[in-house]
Amino acid sequence: MTKYFIGALIALWAVPYCLLNAASQSPDEAQEHIQHWFEQIAVATDDKTKLAFNDSIDACLTEVLTQEDSFYFPFDSLQYLGKIMSSDRLVRIYTWNISLSYGFLFNGFVQRQSGEIYRLTQTEHAFLPDSLQQIAANQWYGALYYRAVAHKYEGETVYLLAGWSRYRAFTQVKILDVIRFDGEGNLYLGLPIFRDEDTFLSRICFEYDALTTFHLDYNASKKRFEADHLSPIRFDGKEILTFGADMSVDAFVRKGKYWIKKDDIKVKNVR
Repeated sequence: MTKYFIGALIALWAVPYCLLNAASQSPDEAQEHIQHWFEQIAVATDDKTKLAFNDSIDACLTEVLTQEDSFYFPFDSLQYLGKIMSSDRLVRIYTWNISLSYGFLFNGFVQRQSGEIYRLTQTEHAFLPDSLQQIAANQWYGALYYRAVAHKYEGETVYLLAGWSRYRAFTQVKILDVIRFDGEGNLYLGLPIFRDEDTFLSRICFEYDALTTFHLDYNASKKRFEADHLSPIRFDGKEILTFGADMSVDAFVRKGKYWIKKDDIKVKNVR
């Protein structure tokens, strides 16, 4: 009982503190508080406390990212915060997650050099996104992004993202997706620019066994995204349960405004 009472007190304190003080904090000061809250999440034992500190992190970043020149602030002491810069250095993406009793809660912000800030809001649970759908920022599936590559599409710049996600215990997911900004300044994920045989997909999802590794990343020297080829590795009778990487590698290669899948490409070091 005492543990939950203390957790409730923490929940009551954490968010108001940040909301009252974040606007006056420098990025350095905010960084110190955010790191502290990440550390508290790591040792917390109940969802309510974790969510309270997570809300404080969210509130502080919301305020700090609106400050002038925050686009260039490194946030280099925040080891639990993913921070990537797009290849054209015009977009930054911040993502993190926390482990709760029902799974992972993912959080994210997209910041443009021109000043716009977008919050990526996960629905109640992380989920495997549909390969054909366009997704609004407030309907996000949840992911940690580690690569953002600028790409020209019909006169506008979109960003191809590589990321990691998890929505169930026995599998992991790598995602090749697209962020785009419409004429009204809204952010969407997904664009039908990936061609797999005769099908155009808005994103590619690679789901694989939780006990294995899987490589998906952009090869800048070859100007293509490379991914391990997946083959079935676990079965329940005749039903395939999970997939794992075999010894071959596939790629998505740019052709005009599209990215075309090429099977079994040659690479120097096969993973």
